[in-house]
Amino acid sequence: MRTIIKKVRLAVAAGDSAEANRLLPEALTKIARVASRGALHRNTAARTISRLTRAVNKAK
Repeated sequence: MRTIIKKVRLAVAAGDSAEANRLLPEALTKIARVASRGALHRNTAARTISRLTRAVNKAK
């Protein structure tokens, strides 16, 4: 999970919005899966998803 989050953040920082948009759905799925298994609190997962989505949308 942490690896895909880093990839999205690096793509946003590099200004590669196409790559960030490609990676975002995969990252959201992995975060939700980890939260549903109880390894991550659901509010933490929601906050992470929100921040990633906002960053990708801002980069467009």
